[in-house]
Amino acid sequence: MNKAGPAEPGIIYRVYIDPSLGDAKVMTVGEIGIGVTDPMEGYYPSVQELPLWVQERVAVLSVLVPPDGPIEGVGRRIDRNTFWVYPEENDHDNP
Repeated sequence: MNKAGPAEPGIIYRVYIDPSLGDAKVMTVGEIGIGVTDPMEGYYPSVQELPLWVQERVAVLSVLVPPDGPIEGVGRRIDRNTFWVYPEENDHDNP
């Protein structure tokens, strides 16, 4: 696989999955604009509540041994429970 950064270098989603509860917390890393709130940010009661495109990327990254380098169009696994997910241009159109 090619290794590279996100399509939009300014935005990365940090997804933390709590191992004891199975819930997910999403935080935007990077600039999205002053005073702009990213609707992706927040608490999700389970991984299944995340948008499908995020679930798919986390699933791909879950098979890697952390820490690993970035995977183009997907993201990177930081540690056992933390993932950086790279959004593509049309991902927000496909919740």
